Amino acid sequence: MQYANVIFIDKDKKILTFMNILWIKDNKKGHLKQVKALLDEIKKILNVNISEYEIEKKFLKKSIPSSIVKSSDLVIGAGHSVYPYLLKSKKKNPNIKSVAILSPSYFKKKFDLICAPFHDMHKLNQHKHVLYFDGSLASRSNKKCHEEIGMIAIGGKNKYFKFDKKNLIKQIQYIVTLYPNKNWYIFNSRRTPKNFLEEIQKELEFISKKIAYVDHHNDSYRFDEYIEKSSIKIITPDSMSMIYESLSAHGETVLFSLFPKKESKFLPIINNLKEMNSIGYIDQVYIDDMNTYKTNLIKQKNFDKQDQTSELAKKIINYFK
Repeated sequence: MQYANVIFIDKDKKILTFMNILWIKDNKKGHLKQVKALLDEIKKILNVNISEYEIEKKFLKKSIPSSIVKSSDLVIGAGHSVYPYLLKSKKKNPNIKSVAILSPSYFKKKFDLICAPFHDMHKLNQHKHVLYFDGSLASRSNKKCHEEIGMIAIGGKNKYFKFDKKNLIKQIQYIVTLYPNKNWYIFNSRRTPKNFLEEIQKELEFISKKIAYVDHHNDSYRFDEYIEKSSIKIITPDSMSMIYESLSAHGETVLFSLFPKKESKFLPIINNLKEMNSIGYIDQVYIDDMNTYKTNLIKQKNFDKQDQTSELAKKIINYFK
């Protein structure tokens, strides 16, 4: 769909119906997914050509070819190893517009535009060239989910939540018992403790035979595909990108109960989603006398899918009018 009221204007005040975008990439999935989701929405509004340039791990080892930079109207990227390349592009092409996704730590004034999550507003509140979004950017999916499929996605050790393996296994047992007719797919991640999938499998082998245990190195089961397929997705709350990716697809999203180590910037976002019934969650209350948790599933009731990525795409284009 084309938006007739949305235009992009160059330095000579000419309307661009075609735009060259340079996407500078690191190797982090969270960064890549968010930028790709945003670019996919921009492509629905403007005719664009996207050039991709992947940097090496060693900081500033490679130099972007001048020909690519000089032929681009806009350069975009996410991640601390990427941001210096955005600024270096402006030295080669003073007319290029630089858009930093997420929150740069340094030289914030030198970017033409920063798109950052609300939970980083305290880092950027002195700057006016910032557009904000909730949590994380994700591609909106309209694919129909399969009622017989359920998904469990497990993060791992992190700064914000206590990763209690024993309690997590009990919650997984609770969920699988609650939905015995579903075919479950349990995914780990690069942060998941080693052999945790095997520990889960050992505890669940007599509860259900309808479970597939998927290591994140296994390409036979695509994580993105099962986010879209699953009628219910139970996920740990330690990844904003995973939460919003799940909310952007059909099906119910439920958060595992992980107890916070400290008050974090993510807690208000999660609590707000809970209060709006926009996400389900496993509620746990510790009972001292029994030395155990009372566990209860709070269902998701509000299924308005997150569409903030398309809104941000429109705002970016309008920003450069």
